[in-house]
Amino acid sequence: MHAWFEDEAIPNDWRFEVSDSGWTSDEIGVRWLREHFIPYTNSRKIGRYRLLVLDGHGSHLTGEFDRICKEHEVIPVLLKRAYGKLIEAKTRIGVHHIDKLDFLPALKQARIEAFKTSNIKSSFAAAGLVPLDPERVISKLNIRIRTPTPPPSRGSVTSSKYSPKTPKTAREARRQAISIIRARQHNVAKSDQAVKQMQKALELAFDSHAILKRERDELLAEVGRKERKKQRSNRRLVHETGLSKEEALELIQPKKRAVEPPKPPSLDQEDEAILAPRPA
Repeated sequence: MHAWFEDEAIPNDWRFEVSDSGWTSDEIGVRWLREHFIPYTNSRKIGRYRLLVLDGHGSHLTGEFDRICKEHEVIPVLLKRAYGKLIEAKTRIGVHHIDKLDFLPALKQARIEAFKTSNIKSSFAAAGLVPLDPERVISKLNIRIRTPTPPPSRGSVTSSKYSPKTPKTAREARRQAISIIRARQHNVAKSDQAVKQMQKALELAFDSHAILKRERDELLAEVGRKERKKQRSNRRLVHETGLSKEEALELIQPKKRAVEPPKPPSLDQEDEAILAPRPA
């Protein structure tokens, strides 16, 4: 559709492919590898090999895909899917379906956030690979045995019935405040513990408020985004093979110019036409 290519956030060199089913295929995967990834990374590789990180989709596991990788010294690495948190966040604000208009800008933003130099370096450092730290690598394989906590003895009974807990409601908070005042007169240690529990309750309340505010802002932003989507063009762009955004815009712009009606003359032009001398 025209709206896919009219988004200014989409880079001009991004390429779009089409298929009969609307899903990617083995052929599209091979074309992407041969015509997009390899040409775009030829001048950027350092050393002999290139690392290509992929998901586990079947189009990345074909024999032809593997053969092309070997011919061009590309090492493919498949990772597990990690979409859970993103899907949960979208579901929480009422988004149960992500269409192409949502996916394209989200993909660009995800790449910007994920492929930062700091993220890449910290990931290799955390794994103990670069810089090389054998102890860090080995430590991740260690199994720590926890000593079970011994059960409390039957004879250990508290001398007081007062046991402060973190309040979860306004009523519990009021009762906790009264308990603090009373405990302050008899047991300073327990009153201090109750104060800490009240502090914890306040922190939880502020955190909950911040979470609700963020969810509200996300919901309002989602509503505004859907309203903007309704105003965009749904006209289809007929093309048999894949094309880049730049190529698509070249096909869209002539159609727009042909549809646009001629602009009416301005007031200045009308005045000039009236004042112009007529031929004798």
